[in-house]
Amino acid sequence: MNKNNKAQVIIITLWILIILSLLAVSVANRVSLGLRLSRFATDRLKARALAVSGINRTIIQLDADNNSYDSLKEFWADSRESFKEVRLVDSVDNEVYSIEYTRPDESLKPSTIFGVIDEERKLNINLADEDLLRMLFEELKVSDAGKISRNIMAWRGDSNIPPDDESRDYSLQGYPCKAAPLVNIEELLLVKGMTPAIFEDIKDFITVWGIQQDRVNVNINTASRELISVLIKYAVFQNGSGSKEAIAGLLDAIIEKRKADPFLSIADLSAKLNLPEDSEENNIFNSLQQFIDVQSDFFYISAVGIIKNRSHRLRLECVYDRSEKAIKFWHQD
Repeated sequence: MNKNNKAQVIIITLWILIILSLLAVSVANRVSLGLRLSRFATDRLKARALAVSGINRTIIQLDADNNSYDSLKEFWADSRESFKEVRLVDSVDNEVYSIEYTRPDESLKPSTIFGVIDEERKLNINLADEDLLRMLFEELKVSDAGKISRNIMAWRGDSNIPPDDESRDYSLQGYPCKAAPLVNIEELLLVKGMTPAIFEDIKDFITVWGIQQDRVNVNINTASRELISVLIKYAVFQNGSGSKEAIAGLLDAIIEKRKADPFLSIADLSAKLNLPEDSEENNIFNSLQQFIDVQSDFFYISAVGIIKNRSHRLRLECVYDRSEKAIKFWHQD
């Protein structure tokens, strides 16, 4: 073999080695990617299983709470020990679940709570009339509160809205006015005049769930100060009389009494308030009673499964009906 042939063999050999090296690198990259995808899928399944376990355990705890009232003083409302980063018995240390949600604190700023939230602390937008919706939006400083309230009534098919009313016209939106009850609060984003910014301001005060399906029924033990204020003002609106001083006095009395102990019943609430029979506050309270209760049955549960070592998180959300022992809504993040 001459020198030229030897050189050609060497060059060909080098090219073969280069090609084999590139193939080896490519295969290694593919194997590495496959392993990463496999770990991701495994972690996702683990995180989902953790979240499902968290929801199941929480439902068992809710079912065990069988007293005649529900309040923010009960364990399910906020308990870091019960709900923050819980490790399953047969799980490793870096696999946990948390039951958590965000709600406004007293200053209306978002605050992370470790627990569940009862839906009866909110106003059912399928049951509230136009005046009550308007008063809630005004309390929350929503612009065009009256117009948006009327649009919601038309969207959910209120018979008091004439067929030719402007609030029913969705020709510019490109879809028809639904004219039926809302199935979730996010549906409000389809209503004329509703913007994402307004929705963010009101979403923590409204619901489509509740014990009563024929009238507004808010849990006075768990409702926000803002919503209680709206209900009192609405009771005055229905009653036809009530001064600002009486409204403020009744609101402060309810909040202060609630801080000490939950109300066991409406009769217990009345006894603790101990309002003079002929007082303005008592007249307002008598009207208020038809819109309030002390118990909840629908609970929003948000469970997060966490694989800490690779920071993998998966959130599951559901609404649980304790009276029927059934999950009414389910959503995976």
